[in-house]
Amino acid sequence: MARSSDDAEWTALDRLSMAQWLEQEGFRSARLRWLVDYACRDEFGGEPARISAWAAIWYFAARQEGSGERNEGYLTWPEGNTSLVQHLAKTSGAAVQMRLLIHSVAPTSQGCQLGGVDCQTGVPWAVNARQVVLAVPRFVAARLVLPWREEQPEFLSAFQYAPWVVANLAVSTLPSGRGYPLAWDNVLYDSKSLGYVVATHQRAAAREVGPSVLTWYYPFTGPDARGDRERMLSLSYEQWEALVMADLQVAHPQLKALAERLD
Repeated sequence: MARSSDDAEWTALDRLSMAQWLEQEGFRSARLRWLVDYACRDEFGGEPARISAWAAIWYFAARQEGSGERNEGYLTWPEGNTSLVQHLAKTSGAAVQMRLLIHSVAPTSQGCQLGGVDCQTGVPWAVNARQVVLAVPRFVAARLVLPWREEQPEFLSAFQYAPWVVANLAVSTLPSGRGYPLAWDNVLYDSKSLGYVVATHQRAAAREVGPSVLTWYYPFTGPDARGDRERMLSLSYEQWEALVMADLQVAHPQLKALAERLD
């Protein structure tokens, strides 16, 4: 964001939805519209009509090199971001303290005072810090930062999180299908889900044969997040099972015979 332009031509995009911008620019291809819809639901938890054109265009532009070439220079690890956390912990040495539950962050003239509990001993814990990076969801921050407990800033209540369903389907072996071979991230065209990830994809021996887990994602992206969350929680296991299998069987008709467990 620091390297992005703040010219009025571009900041004006934040007053348009991505759907409005697509229409304004004459982008009407059904496949393009589907791709943009997918990206907005996946990255921002909302449909193009509810997502800032600035944010959506920034998402696509960030994947390009300066010359317009597509940038494929990304890294993933079998254990995900755990690999990064372990590397940071190792290089930080003894400076890392873990198993601490922080329950309050109080700004002071010198920085912040953190209050918490040692999870191993149950002993109260406090420290004065010059700087604090509070990397938590906003609804959690509202309960941690002491001034915000007393008077919640407007920007906290204005922000909503979209509810998602994540289903892990254990299979006896990876399913076959038409078209592109199985990848780590597999997208189902014209589906309301976000497709699925093959959890064992980076274990080379598991790509062709053997048990695996398909991790499936479904975001609720309507304007009423609270209502969506209530509807999500009201469905039974059997109803969710039917929805997950119906979505995946479009791409893999034989999947039911391979399915062993659904969480």
